[in-house]
Amino acid sequence: MKGILEGIRVLDLSRYLAGPFCCGILADMGAEVIRIEEVGGSVDRKLAPFAPDGVPIRHYMVNRNKQVITLDMQHPKGRELFHRLLKKADIFVDNLSPRAKEKLGLTYEALSKIKPDIIVVSISAFGSYGPYSERLGFEPIAQAESGHMAHNGFPGDPPSRGAVAWCDLGTGLHSALGAVSALFHRYRTGQGQMVETSLFDTAVSIMTFPNAAARWKLLGTTADRGNVTENYFGDIFKTTDGWVYIIVISDQMWKRLAQVIGHPELADDPRLLTDWDRYVNRDLIYPYVTEWAQDKTMDEASRIMEEGRVPCGRTRDTKDLVDDAHVKARELLVDMDVPGVGPVPHTAVALKFSETPLKIRHIAPKAGENNESVYCGLLDLSPDDLSQLAAEGVI
Repeated sequence: MKGILEGIRVLDLSRYLAGPFCCGILADMGAEVIRIEEVGGSVDRKLAPFAPDGVPIRHYMVNRNKQVITLDMQHPKGRELFHRLLKKADIFVDNLSPRAKEKLGLTYEALSKIKPDIIVVSISAFGSYGPYSERLGFEPIAQAESGHMAHNGFPGDPPSRGAVAWCDLGTGLHSALGAVSALFHRYRTGQGQMVETSLFDTAVSIMTFPNAAARWKLLGTTADRGNVTENYFGDIFKTTDGWVYIIVISDQMWKRLAQVIGHPELADDPRLLTDWDRYVNRDLIYPYVTEWAQDKTMDEASRIMEEGRVPCGRTRDTKDLVDDAHVKARELLVDMDVPGVGPVPHTAVALKFSETPLKIRHIAPKAGENNESVYCGLLDLSPDDLSQLAAEGVI
């Protein structure tokens, strides 16, 4: 079955996480993605943790379904080869600084002269304009500058980093959405364009949605830190083997919770009649739910709450997900055989298409593994040409 982006060619000159994740999504959707690495391998191949074969585990996740070539973009011959590849591409993705783009001739203006209908996805820390545009940044910087760290953690504790790289991954998702939207625009008009995303833009847009900025501007208040939910009752409760998160939104759900924990009288308590009442007066509810949960396992608490139609989540670790029945049913982790390592669980993209399902077709290649198939197959170079370029350090 064909992928939804079959026939689309992407050049991936991005590093680390946001860009490679974006291109990984496009590859999973069927696009031919050619990742361009420095001669000898990209800098992000040095990031731990490493699999038993010495390959960064992250590389397996974000570069599966891609082809990988090596190319010295600063060498005149390397730049010429890149221009030839660009003329055969639909999308170009990079996360280079504005200075690097100028130096290498990779600005949108320069690239569009070579391929007028090219779609350029430009990813950066702070964007191409504005007071912060020249600043360097990675995931934790975006979390800090966006206000996330100040809101994360518990009252009285220092600001806390979110362990999941949501700024990078969110930017990758935005970038992939921008790429396919630009493809649709080109299909209708024949025009290429530049799509710009940044970690900071992503972080601020997520941190302030749906009402954080407006709330501060209009009311002068911010959300509480900790595990409490905003504007209704929800928090984490200890069980015999861990913790569960219980949340109720709406009066009907609140009545069901009161029944489940064995205190139906709470449903009519005049101090707890609305979601806002239950948020403000949550300390009145804690003792009852705490007592109910303390002699149950996470699984028991979750099952009983579910039977009572009250949302409840077990605070599980990653190790709990690897063999989870629902994870397997949804094919969220797919084992791919890696030579010398064995089966490695690969995280699938959480997109489900009825007619063009996403598929992990092959594992991430080694640096330069596809030099011959790309340069000889796509650009019609001969094996002798390839050997000469390798000897000159161009590929």
